[in-house]
Amino acid sequence: MEATGYIIRVTPYQEANAIVNLLTANGLVTFSARGILKINAKNASAIQPFHYVKVDLAEGKMATARYSLKNAELLCGVEKIINNLTAMSALFTIGEIVNKLFVNDEEISEIYPYFAAAIKTILNGFDPFTAILLFLAASLKVAGYGLEVNQCVNCGSKKNIKGFSVEEGGLLCETCLLEQGGKSLSPRMINIVRYIFLFPAEKFAHTSFAESENSLLISQLLIYLNDMLNVKINSYNDFLKVSKV
Repeated sequence: MEATGYIIRVTPYQEANAIVNLLTANGLVTFSARGILKINAKNASAIQPFHYVKVDLAEGKMATARYSLKNAELLCGVEKIINNLTAMSALFTIGEIVNKLFVNDEEISEIYPYFAAAIKTILNGFDPFTAILLFLAASLKVAGYGLEVNQCVNCGSKKNIKGFSVEEGGLLCETCLLEQGGKSLSPRMINIVRYIFLFPAEKFAHTSFAESENSLLISQLLIYLNDMLNVKINSYNDFLKVSKV
């Protein structure tokens, strides 16, 4: 069997072996890679996190991995940003979102174009902060937890939208904002909230936002993610640390 996709997790087991998770356009492929952690392993340079690879797999014998690795071809690596701690931390944040939110092949197929776009645009110098925000919003939408951004989440009004609430799950009109509470937003921020939940994957690098805008919305969406799914994205804290260095 052949498969092409992005490596999103390499889990060591025993002395030099690993279980590898490959994100593909058709779903998640898990395979074992014997001896892959040895320095002189044939496929070691290809089997690295966030590498885009083509793998040749054989039927495996492990309960945790249906396939075993025969050969791997590196199609695109991350060498150009390997020393950019901010960019690499953004990749690990995006990778953690995928690993914690998606196991269903249908959802993985839907999030795959956004994941591929995130990796490619970060490699090409796109703002890592904006990339995290865009991918987080896309992931929530694909997982079925996207915010209501077309109208007031409480009353359905499309007029006089003044803020949003992660507790309520979307944008709020002025009346509902006063009654229900929430965060008042500027017209620009309201447009950003709408954009991040509506943009198609091919528009991933179409626009970027200010650090303060990214920070505010990511923090609110991570609270929402934790409240709804009890999921914490720990890599984001590492990203914040290195981005301030």
